[in-house]
Amino acid sequence: LAGAQLNGAMLRGATLSRANLQYVRLAGADLTGAILCTCSLQGADLSGAGLEGADLTHANLQGANLTGARLKGAVLTKAILLGINLTGADLTGQQLQSHDLQDAVLTRATLTGARMDDAQLDGARLDKAQLQQASLDRVCAVASVWTGADLQGASLKDAYLDKARLDGANLQSIVLTGAHLTGASLTKTALTQADLRDLHASDSLWTGADLHDACLESACLDRCAAEWRQSQPGVAGKRVL
Repeated sequence: LAGAQLNGAMLRGATLSRANLQYVRLAGADLTGAILCTCSLQGADLSGAGLEGADLTHANLQGANLTGARLKGAVLTKAILLGINLTGADLTGQQLQSHDLQDAVLTRATLTGARMDDAQLDGARLDKAQLQQASLDRVCAVASVWTGADLQGASLKDAYLDKARLDGANLQSIVLTGAHLTGASLTKTALTQADLRDLHASDSLWTGADLHDACLESACLDRCAAEWRQSQPGVAGKRVL
């Protein structure tokens, strides 16, 4: 089936385990509950496809296009996702622990409540993604892009975000304890009530970041480009770097 034209196909519940579906065109296809274990889907076009509840265990999706795909409840255990395009995809509550998502495109993707602990996200794009309450502890996301993303209440303990771009992101109530943000850009980022204890963020850019009620105990902000406005004495106002 490699390279086959199957756009809009009705494959609900189909069993396609170990099938060679490289570069197949399945745009808009209905693959709800399909069994796609160990499938070869490199470079496949699954844009707009319905993959709710599908089993993609050990599937190879390297470089595949899943723009706007619906993956709620899909199983992606040990799937290969390197360089995948998940723009606007629904990945609500997905289990993506330890997955390799280097150079993946997750722009505007919905990852609310997703578990992505120990994932590899170097060079990934997550601009305007929805990541509220997501767990991303110990992720490696060097030079990744999170511009305008919503990470309210997310956890990124001990994460590596060196040279990442988080400009304009919503990081309210985020947990970044022990995280590394060396050389990162957080211009106009909302960090209200953020937990930034033991943060390593030397040479980072914080201009206009809102740190109202944030905890910066033992944080390292050496050589940061920032502007700091003190609250008026006795007034619990905002602190801005």
